[in-house]
Amino acid sequence: MRCRVNRTALVSLLLFFPVSASADVIWLQNGHRIEGRVNGEDAHSVTLELPEGTLRIPRDQIELIEVTGGLESLLDLARKRLATGGAVSVLRFLREEYRKERTDGPLLDLFRKTLAIRCNELLDAGSGEIARPLFQELAALPGGTSDFFSLRNRLAWRSAGLARRQRDVREAILSKDPRRAASALDDLIRNYPTELPLWSTELVSTAILAASACLDDGDLDSARSHFEKAIAHDPSAIEKTREALVLCTVLGTCGALPPQKALILAPRIAEARDLMPEEPALLIAESRVHEALGDLRRSANIWWQLRETVGGPVDSGKLIEDLRRRAILALAGIGEEPFDQGEEQPDQRRSEHFLVEGGDGTTVRKLLPHLEHHLRQIALELFGEGTHPLDGSRVRVKIHASPEKLAEQFRDDGPSDARLEVVRRYGIVVSETLHLAEGAPALESVGAPRELARMMISRWIGPGLRLPAWIEEGLCGHLSSRVQELADGEVLRQAASLGVKFSVAELIVAAAADGNETEKRRWKAASSSLVGFVEQRLSTAEMHRFIKIAAIEGETSALSEVLGFDSLSELQRRWTLWCQGQPGGSDGSTSSVD
Repeated sequence: MRCRVNRTALVSLLLFFPVSASADVIWLQNGHRIEGRVNGEDAHSVTLELPEGTLRIPRDQIELIEVTGGLESLLDLARKRLATGGAVSVLRFLREEYRKERTDGPLLDLFRKTLAIRCNELLDAGSGEIARPLFQELAALPGGTSDFFSLRNRLAWRSAGLARRQRDVREAILSKDPRRAASALDDLIRNYPTELPLWSTELVSTAILAASACLDDGDLDSARSHFEKAIAHDPSAIEKTREALVLCTVLGTCGALPPQKALILAPRIAEARDLMPEEPALLIAESRVHEALGDLRRSANIWWQLRETVGGPVDSGKLIEDLRRRAILALAGIGEEPFDQGEEQPDQRRSEHFLVEGGDGTTVRKLLPHLEHHLRQIALELFGEGTHPLDGSRVRVKIHASPEKLAEQFRDDGPSDARLEVVRRYGIVVSETLHLAEGAPALESVGAPRELARMMISRWIGPGLRLPAWIEEGLCGHLSSRVQELADGEVLRQAASLGVKFSVAELIVAAAADGNETEKRRWKAASSSLVGFVEQRLSTAEMHRFIKIAAIEGETSALSEVLGFDSLSELQRRWTLWCQGQPGGSDGSTSSVD
């Protein structure tokens, strides 16, 4: 008896089964048929024995194969494939055939057996979640299998183990112990590989934090191991860990360096040179390794190369400390050196002005000393509570100076330039609840796009500094959500009462940057609170700068209209007279601001 195999079964047969002598007719795509005996196959072709010799037919030219013996022959092929460990390839074919037949007999028995084998294979590989639907399919079949109850017990035990390990991971993260969290995650992924995609972000984050903690404790080998694990799961992490990896190598050469240790460090030096070929501290480490190995000539040559690199005498301690500081900044998520050349670094002791409660205290404590002279300009934007992106715990960063005292420093005594600089970086000086969680849902924007918020953040912070992404995202959401309050004018009046003038002026102009009518109406409503600035008596230069900003932003007509002047030059002239106390500055045309 000869039967024509359906196309789906044929695909399974061609792709997965070792073709046997049972297949003796091959139909080609062009309609021709060839009779013979199939005696071999590979990924690209099928070999057919003909009376004239052997013919190799490409698989993409085959339409179908006619099999002698019908379903029984196909089941024989399936059994042979199953005996060689091919449960994956057999399962799809058997499932499709059973859906057509729906009868007891050899097909159902083989289908049940194959499902049980595949479930056990998946459980052995740690893929319990993939095995579960196959087990449910097995349970729905009529009859039973000897493996049914053992499979059910294995799945139940695995579910309990997964829940326990997931609970261990969450507790470790909440304990603020990155090394414990990294260990718990390793245990989870090792026993449940399918959990890796669900925990990949936490795996990389905890690995970096654990490496940083090991680096602080002097455990350089463990630190390197954690860094390399983070890179293995997320290659982009190399951008954040490059300096820290090199620092591990450099610090490993400090102190006593016996030849045995130098031999271990030599290949690491080569790897570190690939990451940062021009790093002076790494040249120091390489020189020490060659000296420990007895190659004094090579050590001396590297030392002279180092002198040429730094352009003078070498202070090895200073170079290594500089690398350490850059590594800390990179791990904290900054990625750029915040200090300009020649600028005096802030006093490290001033970091005591900050309290860190909860959240990722390690990272925050490392971040603050290196950024404080920048952070003091944006601290009040971070004043309040937030959510840490790693574990959802509450984080509170406080500054021991009230907004009033901070503003007081720049209200009357400081020079105008200093006052404007601080105002530019403070933005709105009010205490706020700020959601720092990466990806946290921002409040509905009512007209200030996130791009505009980013522009304002960049203006406040100044060049040469990039905030961590999770802080920047939180600030953008925060600023977008404040537009309605801006329109109400309350924020402007609060800022004005503290003597903070120019941040509001810039914010008013920025809020109307796209020039549509909705934004102009909001701009007009906000500018009604300029009376607060008049009470503070902005200097002529400050008001002129405000007018100049408005002109640059294309809001000249709106500015003139809301203040009741025919032109900007008229506004400028009358403002100057008003500041000088002359009568021309207090007539009816200035009633809107007087």
